Amino acid sequence: MTDKDLIKKIKQIAQRDMRHRLDPRFLKVMGFLVAKGFLHTNKKIPLNPNEHIDLKEAVWAGHVVEPRILEVLPAAYERFKKHFYGSRDLIDKMQQLIDCVK
Repeated sequence: MTDKDLIKKIKQIAQRDMRHRLDPRFLKVMGFLVAKGFLHTNKKIPLNPNEHIDLKEAVWAGHVVEPRILEVLPAAYERFKKHFYGSRDLIDKMQQLIDCVK
């Protein structure tokens, strides 16, 4: 791989990352976690302290955009269960993860 190819690939990844950071799913999840004090950011993100979050979207945002979301997601879920929804299977897995840690 030449230097030009490497630079082109890095630019493509940076553009994809920028698009992901503007995705409504990411902004919704990040806005909730920042508003509740689980995360801090130096970017302007609309705060959503009363938002209801789909666990699937939260996992997507943590896996694709910001890994810190996955680090705090179990604690946020445990503290604010009423703000999260999703498939029964995903909710059960989240509860099993939390029970493992206890």
